[in-house]
Amino acid sequence: MSREDDPPGESLDARTSGSADNMFRASVLAHRTGRIAEAIIGYEHLLRDAPERADVLNLLGLAQYQIGANDAAVAVLSRGRNSAPLDANIRNHLGLALSGLGRHSEACRAFLSAVLLEPNLPSPIANLGAVLQQIAPEQSIPALRYSLCFSGIAATIYSALASAYRATGELDRAEAVIAEGLSKNPEAAALWLTLANIQTDRKTLVDAETALRRALELAPGLAEATSNLANNLRTRRLRVEAEAVVRRGLAHSPLDPLLLSTLGAVLYEVNDLSGSLLASRQAAVIAPSMTEPPANVAQVSHYYGDCEAAAKTTSWSLAMDPENRELHINQSTHLIGAGRLVEGWREWRWRLEANDTGLPATLWDGRSGQGRRLLIQAEQGLGDEVLFASCFAELGEVLRRGDFEQVVVECDRRLRPIFERSFPMFTFVDRLRDRSKGAGAVDYSEIVRAHRLDCWVPAGTLPAFYQTSVSGIETAPYLYPDLDRVAVFRDWLEGLGPGRKIGLCWRSLRDRDRSDIMYPTLPDCRDLLELPNTEFISLQYDHADAEIDALHKEHRLTVHKPDLDITEDLDGVLALTAALDGVVSGDTIAFMLANTCGKPAIVMSYGYLWTSLSVDGKIPWFPTAQIVERNPAEPWAQAMKRIADATTHKFGSP
Repeated sequence: MSREDDPPGESLDARTSGSADNMFRASVLAHRTGRIAEAIIGYEHLLRDAPERADVLNLLGLAQYQIGANDAAVAVLSRGRNSAPLDANIRNHLGLALSGLGRHSEACRAFLSAVLLEPNLPSPIANLGAVLQQIAPEQSIPALRYSLCFSGIAATIYSALASAYRATGELDRAEAVIAEGLSKNPEAAALWLTLANIQTDRKTLVDAETALRRALELAPGLAEATSNLANNLRTRRLRVEAEAVVRRGLAHSPLDPLLLSTLGAVLYEVNDLSGSLLASRQAAVIAPSMTEPPANVAQVSHYYGDCEAAAKTTSWSLAMDPENRELHINQSTHLIGAGRLVEGWREWRWRLEANDTGLPATLWDGRSGQGRRLLIQAEQGLGDEVLFASCFAELGEVLRRGDFEQVVVECDRRLRPIFERSFPMFTFVDRLRDRSKGAGAVDYSEIVRAHRLDCWVPAGTLPAFYQTSVSGIETAPYLYPDLDRVAVFRDWLEGLGPGRKIGLCWRSLRDRDRSDIMYPTLPDCRDLLELPNTEFISLQYDHADAEIDALHKEHRLTVHKPDLDITEDLDGVLALTAALDGVVSGDTIAFMLANTCGKPAIVMSYGYLWTSLSVDGKIPWFPTAQIVERNPAEPWAQAMKRIADATTHKFGSP
């Protein structure tokens, strides 16, 4: 409910000036209509005169829990429990606040004590099931089914039971439970919210949006539905709509930390970094136990290149949620970006998931004597495979001194001819995991059996062995092109006329949902493309022919298209790159390949690149590259003037 929905001309003070009873009723009304901050003020005022009034302590604690202030809620509700030890509702709400702090065992005890006091009260049983979902989802199902015996139409129980099935991966059963619940409670917002969560798991995001909008029709102040709807729209690149949704939610609950945190994430994606910082910091102050707001703040700090601040902020979040895998992975990039490689690679280990099967029993830790036949497991994207290959020279020394009889390297099939030419001491096999199909489990039994492998290590772990300082990073070219193909491309380039020949790749396949912010469009590159005596060659690997043709038609600017499948024929791309004078690229594999064969490159960067390791304007892994950052409020077309100047300076006169 927005402010316009309040009774006309009647403020809280005016309504409560008569008596404590009036103030209590007004505070409860504010609470029920979503004006939680106003309700908290009223409850606290009442407690000045009656500090141990149990019903007020109960409602104040509930309100604090609802805004994420769980520490304060636990303190207040503990007082309420002491004042009214037989009140099941107070114990139930105390369990919710304890659960919000991750104190699940204490929460379970609070819910169980509430059930013992009032066995027919369905909410504590449902909440007990909800907590069990987080620590043992399969154990929550009997408790939730039992609670339906007491209240067969309670929407909260149907929602919790469906969520339990969802947590165990039984989406069909979860959806069936919700369907039954909605047949009895068609206007229960919680059921529509849970249905949307199930549909999100199924990747049917349009259906999820419909369910979330229905939930908000029924409960306009439901913060979780508002946040989920905004995130749904963000996923579908509808960021303007996402911002509008979360701002409408904040009109109902301006101090809701979940909504403020969501707003911070949305504003980061629309490049409003100051707004993102403000919203995220507000959320962190209101709900210090939440991990998302500090993560948002760290993201902005990282963008500005202050990786030390980002790491410090993330450490606060990890103190509250030490098992949060995503936070540890983020922390690894902050620490590596700050040049703290030993700590960063240690955090980087959190990326590993124990999903794959058939791998050797021994995970190699870099020491000798752990096996004779080693598998290097591929991971991450193409660019990461190229980066991790910078460790192959050191790994080759390990093989040459006899620590292993054989090293088998799994790699993307498109990189295989390059790697086989550059590292003939290894055996290469095609990558098993198809990145386009997600991160599903892979069975390595056949490879392990065929090569009699007895130990393994992910490729991304190699830098932790060989690159623990900036000075320890290999800087010499380490990938060798096909010289016959280089000669063919050099002849073609000479046929384009005199002057410099520069490769251009203006965006990555990564971050496609933010490509308009992360990367320039081809028309944005006009100042670069107008450089005199310079021919630009497309290295864009996502079928950009239509854009190139439109640029020529509208602006009479030419980007030459090589007779080459840039997406599939990376061996040809490396040969073409070796024939060029240099490369201008976004944060893509194009500039990496330029460096690996000794060619200079300009990297067009949106924000700080963690791979620079705090070495100003440089990337130690790719020393021929120079970073030119786009400033936060700067349009790409304007940044391109500086990129064009840097290109002229870097590559010299044609």
